[in-house]
Amino acid sequence: MLAFATVLASLSSCQKDGVSLFDGNYSFKTSGTMTLRKHNVISEPITARLVVESGQMDITDMGEDGRMLITMSVAGGDILALYGSAQGKELVLDEQTRMVGVNLLGGEAISSKQEVTVEGSASRYEDIVLFNLEYSGTITVAGSEYDIIDSDVICRAKLNR
Repeated sequence: MLAFATVLASLSSCQKDGVSLFDGNYSFKTSGTMTLRKHNVISEPITARLVVESGQMDITDMGEDGRMLITMSVAGGDILALYGSAQGKELVLDEQTRMVGVNLLGGEAISSKQEVTVEGSASRYEDIVLFNLEYSGTITVAGSEYDIIDSDVICRAKLNR
């Protein structure tokens, strides 16, 4: 009976959760779309595609009760710091603002860099961390304001070994 309890305890200690589940260095890629509607105007929604970002990501224990720092070094671009909390098998991001590249689809292709509010969560699957992100706010493109009414944004991070 004691041998069975010892084996069970050792198997349980192999299962990671919280900070230890996410802590590490990753290669990432983020892409997705946002659905926009002209601000204070009754209009058909339009789709904006996000400029794809890729690079290196570090998810680091901040030493404060599950708090984590997510730093993203975008290839040829910005360095971004996001904050969140490891809660069991999920990493929940704090609501925060960041800059994203936006391409409006439709009539005329318009690209611009915009500030959006981001929140979301991530789960780990073997050596992959998958972030489901929600973008919100109002952006201004070519002199027109648009409300973000929906978004479909994924960030896939693969553990570097």
